[in-house]
Amino acid sequence: MGLLLRMTLRNLWRHRTRMVVTLVAVGFSATFVFINFTLIEGTHASMLQNLLQSGRYGSVQVYHPAYKDTPTLWNSLSLSPERLQQIRALPQVVQVAPRIRSAGLVAAGSRSVGVALLALRWSADSALSPLFLVQGRRPRPGERTLVLGQALAQHLGVQVGDTLVLITQDAYGSLAVDLFPVSGLYRSGNPDADPFLVLLDLQAAQRFLAMPHRVTEVALWTRDFVNPTPTAREVQQALGPEVQVLTWKQDHPEIDQLLKLDSGGGWVVVYMLVFLVVLIVLSTLYMNVVERVREFGVMMALGVRPRWIRWIVLLESLWIAVLGSLLGLSTGFALSWFLQVHPLVFRMEGGGELFGLSQVEISTRILPSHVVYTLLLVFLLSGVGGLLPARKAASLKPAEALRHV
Repeated sequence: MGLLLRMTLRNLWRHRTRMVVTLVAVGFSATFVFINFTLIEGTHASMLQNLLQSGRYGSVQVYHPAYKDTPTLWNSLSLSPERLQQIRALPQVVQVAPRIRSAGLVAAGSRSVGVALLALRWSADSALSPLFLVQGRRPRPGERTLVLGQALAQHLGVQVGDTLVLITQDAYGSLAVDLFPVSGLYRSGNPDADPFLVLLDLQAAQRFLAMPHRVTEVALWTRDFVNPTPTAREVQQALGPEVQVLTWKQDHPEIDQLLKLDSGGGWVVVYMLVFLVVLIVLSTLYMNVVERVREFGVMMALGVRPRWIRWIVLLESLWIAVLGSLLGLSTGFALSWFLQVHPLVFRMEGGGELFGLSQVEISTRILPSHVVYTLLLVFLLSGVGGLLPARKAASLKPAEALRHV
């Protein structure tokens, strides 16, 4: 077998220029496939990380079982500090943030705007919610003040220190109205948040909305934010059936669909390169077989069986796969590692954000499965490309092959 491998490798290098061109083409395809895998994985992980760090989503969300179908303050949770600490103690949980979401109306003079209210515990959310305060400060614990988006403040014509009227419904459906000073203005870069999202302290909101020790959701951030399903199961087991635990994929399926659509586009590129690899190997080996018809005829005349002729051609395709994979993976790994260490960051300005993204980071994430998938594709397709030339070589008749010029 060792002699056969050495012989097939020597046969490939009879035409060095053709072999170099073939290896470069196969190597380029392997490089592009590998980078495509790592780029999709890395970019998706970066997008998810930016989304989760924006504070709009948690990688795992805890709700009252009826809240998703009927999102009212009545369908709220009452989790004791001991139970929250139990969740924090899970090994994959990084942060736990109880919150209240509601809707209301803010008014200043003759201007009023319908807004979304988000009450949070700033000490729990501050490290993970990069709201860019452009003026003022965040509310202190229990302080009845509001933080507005800069766009909303401009629309209402208010500044830090001005007072707004906040109108909403409390947990019992009664009208809740009070005056709230503006303590700060933020700019998140999200056109869906800045003109409509109003932030306030959780303790102050619980008193204002008649919800002592209750929240509408608990947002959790996990170490493995790409696949938090195992952590979600642990949280469900810890809290019991009286709560509903959802991962970001279940809570926001539109994001998951967006990522799957992007992955589908990446696979289209892979399929095109698959066709290219098959075509390159097929053409190279077919030309080699045509040029060696007389040689194969001599071998058959000396007693070499057709199946060995077939193996010679298939082993040549194997050598093309081995050398092309080494070239492609080494180049692809180097480029992917560079992008992983030095990602390209593009900031989205002028309302071009998607699902709250203020920036897009082009980076890679190298996994062992990417190496395996690339090798499988190159070896499988090189074998497929060598089938037709191998069949042609094995079907030669010695007498006709010897007369071939």
